[in-house]
Amino acid sequence: MRSLKGDNHPFDAPKPEWSEFLKRPEQQTFVPHRERRVRVSSDAQPDLHDSDNVLDFYSSWQLLTAIELADMGVHIRINMADEDIARRVHEDIRSKRWPGGRATEAFAPVRALRDFERYQAGLDAIEWAREEERDRTFRLLQGSGGGRIVLTDEQVAARDEIRLSVAGEALSRFSVGKDHLLACSKFLAGRWHEWAHEGRPIAADAYKIFLAEGVRLLQIRHDMTFDETNELVGFQGGGGQRTLEVIWPDWAKEQINRLVQTLKSPDLTDEQLRRFGEFLQASHQDAIFHRLRSFERHAFEYGNSRLAGMHSDLQGMSVAVEQAVRAMGGQGAQLAHMFRGLWEGTDVGRLLKKKKKLLEQGKPPEDLLEDINALGAEGGASEIAADLILAARIRGAVHHALQISNQLELERLLVRVVRAAALTHAHVFSNETVEPAPAKPE
Repeated sequence: MRSLKGDNHPFDAPKPEWSEFLKRPEQQTFVPHRERRVRVSSDAQPDLHDSDNVLDFYSSWQLLTAIELADMGVHIRINMADEDIARRVHEDIRSKRWPGGRATEAFAPVRALRDFERYQAGLDAIEWAREEERDRTFRLLQGSGGGRIVLTDEQVAARDEIRLSVAGEALSRFSVGKDHLLACSKFLAGRWHEWAHEGRPIAADAYKIFLAEGVRLLQIRHDMTFDETNELVGFQGGGGQRTLEVIWPDWAKEQINRLVQTLKSPDLTDEQLRRFGEFLQASHQDAIFHRLRSFERHAFEYGNSRLAGMHSDLQGMSVAVEQAVRAMGGQGAQLAHMFRGLWEGTDVGRLLKKKKKLLEQGKPPEDLLEDINALGAEGGASEIAADLILAARIRGAVHHALQISNQLELERLLVRVVRAAALTHAHVFSNETVEPAPAKPE
């Protein structure tokens, strides 16, 4: 055995203290691979062995081959729940007769095996890079202490240098160029799609591990961005999205779409909501995205903790909204003061001034809901002012436990709290003036 660097393996000249753990070849009986047998004896057949199910694998990527081999062959659909049919099938198989039923042949594994041979060099480079980078990084961090650690600037620089050098060495060692690596990544992406489409996530995830390293080698060695790689790998399956963006979706894009769908209303256009979402991302106010996702998860789960989770998310959202409004230029120690300053000189601002007592009253929000809802029912600027007041009051009472047990009410409150931030952003930054919905007729 030789090391990956080509030097002698440490076991070729072992240290004395290792000897008790090593068994030399001359101390063992050589068993040729072709003669390995597995005992499958039974009472009926006391001396029965099998050697057809022994396969040798020398690299972890070859486990993908094992997955394909396990799926290869002719698949027969027969109702084995019927005892008579099952007994007849077993008799036919023992007699080497066709058992009937609907038969289908799996062609995809055959094509995959041919592609494994075609892209063996690329797969070897991917595997070598994964293992070598891991080993060198481990050696770099030896002596840094146990458990989790924070890397120093020097360690980060050294780790990045390891990644760069290993990527170059891997591709050079196996004579893999950019085109071959890109084609290999397309193959892996295609097989990921096939397994994922069939609803077999474990096999799909196995392909994803090696595809991720292939994409990373393209990025590190050939200075390609994810968007460039995604464009070149392209569509390796059905659907209207490129395969890499299906595997690794754009998190911010997903969250902005979620925000737009949640806040759609007559007084906020899709464009205004998208600008709001982009502002949150650019100004590092992602807490609103996280709170929204957490609230939805709690809203659809079962158990006694559901309402407690929704209460926590609603109050946490009010804090996230305060931070976002401050990032919009809000001034003051409290969210209520920020809203008054940012909306000053507008109908909404005048209503906030008029309703100062409601805006700043230090009561739990559930005790103020009736008055806030009555204001919002007037429509127009009053509806906007009501949402701003609600957000400010929930934020002002985060040190009190909410006493609202109606889940639908909690959902409405969360939407209104986030709306307060979206409306304020549209007012402050948008070229369009926020147009309140028409006031409701008396």
